[in-house]
Amino acid sequence: MGSVTKTAAGTYTWTCPKGVNEVRVSLWGGGGAGGLRGSPANNGSGGGSGGNYATSTLTVHEGTNYTYVVGAGGTATGTPVNGEDSTWETSVVVALGGVTVANNTTTGASPQKGGTGDTTYAGGRGADGSSASSYGGGGGGSAGTDSDGNDATTSTGATAVTGGGPGGNGKAITGGDGSPPASGPGGGGGGAYRALQLASYNGGAGYAGQAIIEWTDPVNVTYNVC
Repeated sequence: MGSVTKTAAGTYTWTCPKGVNEVRVSLWGGGGAGGLRGSPANNGSGGGSGGNYATSTLTVHEGTNYTYVVGAGGTATGTPVNGEDSTWETSVVVALGGVTVANNTTTGASPQKGGTGDTTYAGGRGADGSSASSYGGGGGGSAGTDSDGNDATTSTGATAVTGGGPGGNGKAITGGDGSPPASGPGGGGGGAYRALQLASYNGGAGYAGQAIIEWTDPVNVTYNVC
């Protein structure tokens, strides 16, 4: 079995080895970021949603170059940016990115639905921020290889499902930034909390997505992988 795994956001090329005519492509979208909080005081922003998962088994042709993208995590340090989609050949396989919370918004982000692939799963929802309990919402987990991602319900980021990534923690008690997930792929970031400080605090960034390309090695064939 041959395989390539990419965990850093970016655009990549895979060259089909000699004798290979089928490949399995598995993608996770980048996670959404938790919300920025600049006003009012004593309020938390919601957590970002996790990225989706998509997988397909595809026919390929030896010597052909195929382009795929690992989506970047979303950010909330000014203008909110959603997590990016991860794609194979633009639209053949698409794992949708997570949603970033709008500035100064208490409600956690819900995941995008859909994508393109033989099998798709959605990321988990980010938790709502709270003024009464003094925290920003935790981020939703990314989708896994056999289920939707877990939702966050408090300031603690969602736990990871099989094959997926956890969410980041929301800031609690004292004012400060939300946290990104501790690991990937594709979890949502935690929301910021603003206490009495005269400051704005950023939501935790979402985690980058992931791509795994797998194929069966032909017998007695030597190949190079780009």
